[in-house]
Amino acid sequence: MRRSFVWGDGPSHDLAKAPMKKRKDSTKRKDSTTCMSTSKPKEVRSRATDSDVSNDQDVEIVHPSTVAVDPPALEETAVQSAMPLDIFTSYISQIQEESAISVCDSSVTVFALPDFDVHHSKLTVRKYHIVERCVKTVEGTCQWIYCCSCSRREQELVRSLASGITAGSSRISENYCIHIKAVVHIVSKFDLQHDIEADLNNGDHNYTTHASTYAAVAMPTVRTDEVFDVFGDDIFCIGCDSPSGSLSYGILHCSGNIVCLTCSYGSHSCVHVSQLQKLLENEDNIVSLSLLDTVQAIKNSLSCNKKVPSTVKNPICLSTQEINFDVNPGQLTNTPGYSPHKFCQDNGSVKLVTHEKSCPRCSTQLCDKEIDGGQCSSIQLFTRTSVFEATVYDKTCDSCGHSLPFDGRAEAILNMGSFLVSHDLLRDYMYHFLQTGLTLFGYHQTLCKHMADAGIVKFQLTYNKFRLAWHSFVQLLDIHYDDGFMCPVCGTSPKVVICDGTALSFRRELMPSLMEQSGNEEESRAIGSSFQERMFVKTARGRQLLQAFLSDGLSPPDMEELRRNVPSSLEAVLSNPFPEYLKPFLEILAKKSPICGLLHPSRKLHDFITDICNGEGVSDSVEKMQYLQHQIPALFEVMKHTDGHCVPEYLRPLLRDLLVVAERPFAGKVQVSNHLSSETGGMDDLSFFPALPCVRDRGKYVADGKRNAGGKVCKKSSGGHPSLLPGLFLLHCEHGINYGFEVMVRHESPNTPFTVLRKRFQNVPDCVIYDNSCNLHSYCLNRDPSLFRNTWFLVDRLHWKNHKGCSVGYKLSAYPQYDHINSQVVEQCNASLKKLKGQLSYMAPSNFMRQAKLFIWNRNRIAVNKMLQA
Repeated sequence: MRRSFVWGDGPSHDLAKAPMKKRKDSTKRKDSTTCMSTSKPKEVRSRATDSDVSNDQDVEIVHPSTVAVDPPALEETAVQSAMPLDIFTSYISQIQEESAISVCDSSVTVFALPDFDVHHSKLTVRKYHIVERCVKTVEGTCQWIYCCSCSRREQELVRSLASGITAGSSRISENYCIHIKAVVHIVSKFDLQHDIEADLNNGDHNYTTHASTYAAVAMPTVRTDEVFDVFGDDIFCIGCDSPSGSLSYGILHCSGNIVCLTCSYGSHSCVHVSQLQKLLENEDNIVSLSLLDTVQAIKNSLSCNKKVPSTVKNPICLSTQEINFDVNPGQLTNTPGYSPHKFCQDNGSVKLVTHEKSCPRCSTQLCDKEIDGGQCSSIQLFTRTSVFEATVYDKTCDSCGHSLPFDGRAEAILNMGSFLVSHDLLRDYMYHFLQTGLTLFGYHQTLCKHMADAGIVKFQLTYNKFRLAWHSFVQLLDIHYDDGFMCPVCGTSPKVVICDGTALSFRRELMPSLMEQSGNEEESRAIGSSFQERMFVKTARGRQLLQAFLSDGLSPPDMEELRRNVPSSLEAVLSNPFPEYLKPFLEILAKKSPICGLLHPSRKLHDFITDICNGEGVSDSVEKMQYLQHQIPALFEVMKHTDGHCVPEYLRPLLRDLLVVAERPFAGKVQVSNHLSSETGGMDDLSFFPALPCVRDRGKYVADGKRNAGGKVCKKSSGGHPSLLPGLFLLHCEHGINYGFEVMVRHESPNTPFTVLRKRFQNVPDCVIYDNSCNLHSYCLNRDPSLFRNTWFLVDRLHWKNHKGCSVGYKLSAYPQYDHINSQVVEQCNASLKKLKGQLSYMAPSNFMRQAKLFIWNRNRIAVNKMLQA
């Protein structure tokens, strides 16, 4: 009878002439009731499709092309492969030759082996797999059931099965991957030699004493340490407890950094990586000498980066002249960069010659004949619509030998040495980037499609070349950032600033240093104001009772306690009936906010409060009511409903006391030193405020490292990205012009705007609009109240609704003089910057800063043009 079978979708294999394998004497085998292992020859033969396959069979492979070839024979093939024999055979043979399979536990149930590159027919250590086996009873017979980490779902299914399987076991064995089949084939020899059988009653086995036996049959050595090396350079296996409670094994590549080759998600922060990092930190607690040697080997691998520098040098831009950002309409139409077909010679190439007339070094006149005085090279010119062959002539000075390469500015061409790119192509991407935030990769992919449609199949402008050309082009643009990041109205000292953070940043691992300026550790620390100094009702219990009194009233005992916890001037107001319109003003005193956020101290305000408390009229004067409306909107609301034109007498003592408390944080306080040190802590490259250079250091304060005694009124939480820095902190003026930005190396907090304001403003702005101004105000008062004495801190209109426990003195919309300000200008800038997140987040810091500057500069340019046209 002709016998043939097909493995999966592979070729048909004819076994008609294959000799039958002689069965072993049944008396030498155990009774049928004895538990048998699927890794034994008898179970192997039972899983063959039609017949047993032995090592001396000649298997004829019939390919669709009807050409028969003889593959290498498999010795005791345990499981028939679902792929062509040459792939399976090559995989097994290479594993055995390289000893690439490792046993991870003493019970020989967990194995680690590298993946197989089918295209190149070789082992690859870029991906590792863990194969596990466990004993299950299938229809009364004990069998090994295998699972592999290459299929997490299948692994979870096998682990969840009960010890006894009544049906469906064939579905698992039929879906065994190449890794399981390789393990079954190799480990079956060891099982036979040690008489290992699948038996639920035997429990775990320990075969660590048979290391010599492994060597005799070229088998892997059983490892018992927590971490041990496996096949491949700088590759180690680790076992640890998984979140589910089971023991989990992972393969880690330790070269420069730790990467898990087993986990497909979170390979830099999985449980295996975390466990190894803990082990490295606790090296002193390791007792095993072999484990200690392994840990030392890992540290040596991590200390030196194994990446070999590429021998291929990146193209270098030979163009050096500035490129105009703005061009007149039609200015570049008749240039080789925009119309290269007009300059083609008879052979179809474009001839390009440098325009230099004299040597910049020795001023010698250069020869105009390109052949006599220069060198010629043939390279490709890439335009937006086509590719041209170009002949480029460089001139050489006969006197000093200095070579002058072709610059290309006049021809609207960027010379990258080994290739040319037209300004037409680069400008097209620039406009897409500035208007839509299109990624460089997305534009390049679209460009390749257009070239393919035009019949240019082998488009040789690779993404890397295009990326280098783009960055070189941006560096040559004639953009003067110093003028582009300053408002023409506000100048170098904006009176009102609007600031906020955005989540646009780059990878944390590329950060050169996470340390800010450290300064002198022995420097004296300044003392700011205290929480108690700034509060009118000093006890939390008093503020709580006052709020309850104004809301629902109090019982006589609570009312008596309230009187003991508030100043006498407030007690006098609460002891007598008062109008309903006074409640909102009194509720401010129940907040944790500083009184100086309600009454902003100044000489003029001091005289004004003194005059009205002495009985001078208010509502009968337009000037005074307008001043009150702009300075103390809460008191203005009280005066709107008051009969008569003077402040009620029962309120005058209270106003006098409030003025004293508002001025107390600044009384006797000396401004912190304005010293500017030369140390920057490596942060200069990550800060860009061209119109606001550093004028003083941040300074050191007693309040640094301490929590606010009164607790935070509001909390601004930031989730953060696991691998990216927190983001950018941006500063705008009231006209919407950005003054610069800074990369935040830590999550946004009041320290971020405080540092920027103190270091970069000789005269601190009169008004700071920020979504966390309530905490920023307290932060500044705790450190340098003298510097911020005349500064108002207001919360923008969008975020005010979240400040339930803050004084209305921080409410921007309460002050009519700021109605014209667009407090959402930073949020609008953040929305436009989000378009760049997919591209800029994974750039090097220098390229990130360059791209961010270009994008924000263009937004400023548009805003300034609108201001000038208005």
